[in-house]
Amino acid sequence: MRKGKVPVSVYYWLPLCLWIAVIFSLSSQSYYRQDLKPWINDNVPKAKVKEHLSGVEFRYGGREISIDANGVTGFVEFLIRKGAHVLEYAVFGYLLIRVIYYYMREIGMIPAAAVSVAFSFVYAGSDELHQMFVASRTANMADVWLDMAGSFLGIVLYLSVKAVSQSSEQRQ
Repeated sequence: MRKGKVPVSVYYWLPLCLWIAVIFSLSSQSYYRQDLKPWINDNVPKAKVKEHLSGVEFRYGGREISIDANGVTGFVEFLIRKGAHVLEYAVFGYLLIRVIYYYMREIGMIPAAAVSVAFSFVYAGSDELHQMFVASRTANMADVWLDMAGSFLGIVLYLSVKAVSQSSEQRQ
């Protein structure tokens, strides 16, 4: 039990397991089911995007990403989809470090963070491998690194919040 209120399995494990199920569910959907292009075509002012972002160009996963290479709709979809990667793995990282730190709190934050980062890498890699078996999806190592960046952000956020709360508890 956690402080006599809610069982550890519910308080720590349930949110993480539910979020893992969300990630798995999203990864199980074909690209066509997640296609954002119709929504972008109807809702995004393409002239404004082109005006402000036409000079943005970079490489991702071995291919050029730009308005010239992908069109406005493809470029905006790319940004939204990759932003979603970061966000979903930031939540994952936050929930993961909560669980791991609960069991490793006597050892400290840094070892708990290291275990969390390692587990995040394994999970992100397994998620990409899973996508190899989903229609119209591919595995991309660049996505693993992007997922890791998101997970790292979630871990850092949790550790920052935890450090501030521990610091304020010590002052009282």
